[in-house]
Amino acid sequence: MASIVERGGRFLARVRVQGAPAVSKTFQRRSDAERWGRKTQAELEAGLWVPEKAPAPTLREAVQEYRKTVGAKLRGAPYYERHWDAYEALPWATKAIDHVTPHDLATWRDGLLERGLSAGTVRKDITLLSCVFTYAVKQRQWLDRNPTSLIVWPKPAPARTRVVSDDEMRYLLAAADRSKAVWIRPAIVLLARSAMRRGELFGLRRCDVDLEARVAHLSVTKNGSARDVPLCPVSVEALRRLLVLAPKEDDAQLLPLNSAVYVSIRFIATVKRARAMYEDDCKTEGIEPDESFAVDLPLHALRHTAATFWASSGQLGVQQLQAITGHKSLSMLSRYTHLSASQLAQRLASLVLPGCSEELGRSEL
Repeated sequence: MASIVERGGRFLARVRVQGAPAVSKTFQRRSDAERWGRKTQAELEAGLWVPEKAPAPTLREAVQEYRKTVGAKLRGAPYYERHWDAYEALPWATKAIDHVTPHDLATWRDGLLERGLSAGTVRKDITLLSCVFTYAVKQRQWLDRNPTSLIVWPKPAPARTRVVSDDEMRYLLAAADRSKAVWIRPAIVLLARSAMRRGELFGLRRCDVDLEARVAHLSVTKNGSARDVPLCPVSVEALRRLLVLAPKEDDAQLLPLNSAVYVSIRFIATVKRARAMYEDDCKTEGIEPDESFAVDLPLHALRHTAATFWASSGQLGVQQLQAITGHKSLSMLSRYTHLSASQLAQRLASLVLPGCSEELGRSEL
């Protein structure tokens, strides 16, 4: 028989059955407490009792927990702070996380797109929030399914194919020579030949560079695996210049910056200066400037440029290219190596293969 105790106007029902844990629950009305007590005792005696699932927290509370336990440990944690704040401020953030519907998410998605955000940016926003729901499903069992899997995600933009042309590089380096940031020229050269990412260059320290072995050790990379980057003579000279400019301490960073973002900021300024120089030259020569010259040229294009440069040389195999770029899969590597059909045709023309003779071309098929 369940015992009922009144406390502060509420009724505590407690059930004890030999061989089973004591169970209790508080109710506003005695009749509800007695009804629950009879039902629970019967289930305990029959061995059918299942503990009630604790109510799920609100989405805001779930985001706060994920932000503290997981988000703070992510690479780029400071960048994610504004995203966590935005998620906690969502109109439906006060809903229990297991009550958030695909309609809520779809409405939020559409609102981001209507504000003019690109499909890629919206996908990143959904991805980050999806991590919170995945945590809620797998780690906390607050819900059974991630609701972001039930909405239509914006289609990803076509993969970037932008590489820096030889003429654009010439103007970029000339513009870099006019910059007060004396490190920007060697940084551009290094990125355009080593295929390092922005964050990898930013994290590079004096002790990571071995000029004699022509290797730069990257302890922090995007995919989380440390790697050694082989350096060509041009990259070695660029690094040598950065080492001259950097502090002499063994663990000193090569770039005098507090954040990798400033690499992009300085590069954008250099691109704008390069474009202005190009337009001035076109005006002097009386020719119409190319609208695409030094336009839509993000810093990451230097990584594409490096990968394409080494792939087009025809002297390196796939594994050697992956050692340079750090890509773990061939599919990702292929997104960075933009070989033109004419380049491949020239390469084919230089190959001498058994059975491929001029006689075959003259024969009638």
